[in-house]
Amino acid sequence: GLRLDKYRQSGVTLDALLTRFLDMLGGRVIRESVTEIKTWQLPFGSSRQSRVFDGCILVGDAGSFIDPLLGAGIYNAMRTGTLAAQTGHDALTRGDTSRSGLIAFDAQWKRSMGWGLRRATWVQRLVVGHPWLMNAVFLPASLHPVLGRQIVMMLSGEKI
Repeated sequence: GLRLDKYRQSGVTLDALLTRFLDMLGGRVIRESVTEIKTWQLPFGSSRQSRVFDGCILVGDAGSFIDPLLGAGIYNAMRTGTLAAQTGHDALTRGDTSRSGLIAFDAQWKRSMGWGLRRATWVQRLVVGHPWLMNAVFLPASLHPVLGRQIVMMLSGEKI
């Protein structure tokens, strides 16, 4: 994955990037002819806007809860789904599924995940803006699996 603005600045096609990536993998994958390449932006969790509307709570990818550093989204989808279910249950019990009746979800996800998403956004912007830094951090991590896991956990805010 790469940021759209960095991709556009590079002047390199997706075909060329895929070829370069497959070349890096060497013989570890079987190369088939690619007939069509499609891509889409990931809705990273750097957005601070509300995910609540009248009768609707956006969770997971739809709510832009993808980790900006790792591109991971399954845990965030499950976590926001759980919070939305709790909020929805409370709103249905009260008979109020308006935006104001569901707004507690925003406070819950921000309390539960907001700091981690902000930290991941900050680290992602720092790393993408300084490729030499990314190489300095991830080259040693790629050579030693335990160190690599600890670095990823530290950057993502997980306990080591």
